[in-house]
Amino acid sequence: AFPYLDKARALSPGAIEIELLYAEALISDQRTEEGFRILDFLKEEADDVEMSSILLIEALAYEEEESYERMFYTLKQALEKDPTNQGALEHIGICVAQSKKFQESIDLHEALLAEDAYQALAGYNLAQARVYLADYEGAIEAYDFAFTIDDGFLQACRDCADLCLELQQFNKALKYYLELLEQEGSDADGDLYIQIGHCYLRLNRPQTAVTFYIRAAQLDPLNDEIFFSIGECYAAEGEWMNGIQYFEKAIEIEDEREEYYAALGEAYFNMGNTEMAIEHLEEAIELNDLEARYWILLATFLMDNGQAEAAIEVLES
Repeated sequence: AFPYLDKARALSPGAIEIELLYAEALISDQRTEEGFRILDFLKEEADDVEMSSILLIEALAYEEEESYERMFYTLKQALEKDPTNQGALEHIGICVAQSKKFQESIDLHEALLAEDAYQALAGYNLAQARVYLADYEGAIEAYDFAFTIDDGFLQACRDCADLCLELQQFNKALKYYLELLEQEGSDADGDLYIQIGHCYLRLNRPQTAVTFYIRAAQLDPLNDEIFFSIGECYAAEGEWMNGIQYFEKAIEIEDEREEYYAALGEAYFNMGNTEMAIEHLEEAIELNDLEARYWILLATFLMDNGQAEAAIEVLES
């Protein structure tokens, strides 16, 4: 880049955009002192908007040095000079986690939004900081605000949906996931179809969930979790043979997941095949012998199979 930057500087001496780019290149090339000399010179006659741009480049130097606290305060100054500096907003969102300045980030972004309520990225950063401080309802509100301000801000919508799903607010999560699906259309990835399926399954609509899981499987045919989820849908409907088919498919792809064997064992038990149920529960326990539920299920199956003494031994162990 330097030969082209040198030509640009020769053609437009003192142009701040070129000088900033040159300083950034120097910093990226580990020539930090040279970069800072340019920035210090530019500061002498800079207005607020220009100063904000200068401080952004300075913050990038601190990022190179992993001085995240200095980076945060420099970006804070940049935004105080120019609250619309999108580069500063992007980078401060990244450095907050490293600098641990969560409450200060909240205070800053609330102040920015009070000054200009139509800053989607500021709303997103506010949501991220609130998540770190476990203010989940406040985070959902801020994510929703960011996406409402800019309906093309799909990351805000997805993060909001994921948080709602994690909080088991399935109706809310579904609302945001379906909005994403409408926006992304044919570009939607398999994960989105999986999450929509999860919402419908948790809302006791397994038949609808299956249609989304099947679409996800078409996009990602080697994803064992999809086939396991399809099996769960059929199990929820009491369609045990179909459930067994998909649990076995999940195990073919990934044979180290104890919950797959446990689900398969339960399905066989409900089919009346207690011996197969016991066999698969033992496989689940072999993979994870700390899960009490598996031992209780195994004891139940043994009792059903007329092996009361073996069941007692399992429970006592």
